[in-house]
Amino acid sequence: LTRFNQFYINLGLTYKPVKWLRISGVYRFIDKYKDDNSFGIRHRLYMDLALRTKLLDDRLSLTARSRVQWEWRAAGYGSETQGVPEIFWRNKFDVKYAATDKIIPYVAVETRWQIQNPRMPYNDGLTYDRHRVFLGTDYKINDTNTFGLFFMRQQEYNVVEPETMYIFGLE
Repeated sequence: LTRFNQFYINLGLTYKPVKWLRISGVYRFIDKYKDDNSFGIRHRLYMDLALRTKLLDDRLSLTARSRVQWEWRAAGYGSETQGVPEIFWRNKFDVKYAATDKIIPYVAVETRWQIQNPRMPYNDGLTYDRHRVFLGTDYKINDTNTFGLFFMRQQEYNVVEPETMYIFGLE
């Protein structure tokens, strides 16, 4: 609530070959706040593989998602890191319960492993980077549109000054 952090737009495709499997590819344009009070442009590509099962008359869902993510810094960043991607492997597990036909609270945990970091050439790959814990609820407007509110606690690891962030979000 202290400052605007980032703005982004996602464009992607999802394929569901079977009911319990989802494969996605996404491009994200990011305008990100920087420590010098300016903004910088980033580009992100990611691919997801998600497995989901439903229980209790389809009211309870358990999802495991694995994501490989590439992110490039562009305008507003020094030339030494432009064009060289940061690569991450992210895994998220969530539990959702449809309390009503419209209200779906959830809890989730995500871990992130850094595979490549152009700003830290000594990183030799697969470094535990951070974890996130989510608590939120979705409101189903109709079959294709959902509004969501969430709280996220993010903890960093293996950096000089690790931060813990408390984030409120709207989706």
